[in-house]
Amino acid sequence: FRSWGTYTAPLQFYLAIPGLLIFGLNEFGTRFHAAFLGSLTVLITYFLTYAWFKNRRLSLIASIFLALSPWHIHQSRMAVEPIISVFFLSLAMYCLFKWRQKPRVFWLSLSSVCFVFTAYAYHSSRLTSPLLIGLFIALHLKLFWQHYRQVIVAFLLGLLLIAPLLGYLVF
Repeated sequence: FRSWGTYTAPLQFYLAIPGLLIFGLNEFGTRFHAAFLGSLTVLITYFLTYAWFKNRRLSLIASIFLALSPWHIHQSRMAVEPIISVFFLSLAMYCLFKWRQKPRVFWLSLSSVCFVFTAYAYHSSRLTSPLLIGLFIALHLKLFWQHYRQVIVAFLLGLLLIAPLLGYLVF
């Protein structure tokens, strides 16, 4: 979408539609999706931290810090692109950690979808998401080889979803 001479990532506009339909064309309706995803990011941070460290106290502290972070509050209340990307990136990483604990195609596929959504949410995620995926694969290469069928399914699903964006990025 072209806005003020720049091209805004599309997910911001698509996620605003339900809020606008429910609450009308006003500030609250326009910003609802970002505030909602910002609130959910606090919850995802708790689960992500617990999946990583297995410490409930640390998970609670991490999510409280995020909830009180001025950056997070500002971004989620102003309905700007980075908050959507942070939500989907956090959810993607959580799904990868869940897949590492219990390798099911559901977790890996959901992670793949969330990583693709980060690319549609914010331009810088088109660089950071592949780097995070590559780092996770490098750290868990044996697990990826053991479950290569799940990896192929998740990869093909992600490739299918990212295909419209690839044409834009290449050309």
